[in-house]
Amino acid sequence: MACRLIAIFAALTVVGAGCAADPALEPSSIAAGIATAIVPADPSVVTDVMCPEPEPQMIAQSLTCTASLNNRSITVDVVIDEEGGATSVVRERLLDLADVEVALGERLIEDLETVPVGVECAGELVVDAVGVTFDCVATHDDRPLTFVIEIVDDKGTWTATFTLAD
Repeated sequence: MACRLIAIFAALTVVGAGCAADPALEPSSIAAGIATAIVPADPSVVTDVMCPEPEPQMIAQSLTCTASLNNRSITVDVVIDEEGGATSVVRERLLDLADVEVALGERLIEDLETVPVGVECAGELVVDAVGVTFDCVATHDDRPLTFVIEIVDDKGTWTATFTLAD
């Protein structure tokens, strides 16, 4: 199954006067902005954000930061503009789990000839890399169907296997 991939390009909540002494341009502030930009609904899933110190007295600059998203390493390029605002771009492809939920639900409708009550995947985004797995649960006739989703190639194709709960 193919799925839509997303790349994060978001304005970080880092603003300042453009001076390296400004607390808004400290690595911890930039790191917090990165986590919020990548997963606004739950920034806590973005962990281990590491950014270098911004260059002192340099207004516009670029930084390369690293982080973990669901225990997978990601690289984030951060650009700080002349006004001290920042944008970020995640280098890795990210898979939007809402798209997986929709595709899985549509496949269940087709296979079971009925509408599942709901499909929920654990999380919001995952790094799209071969071998990454995550769980989704669909409910049909009051029975949960637990799926393990695995990304199987570098094109974002994934497979779903399930077991019936007793």
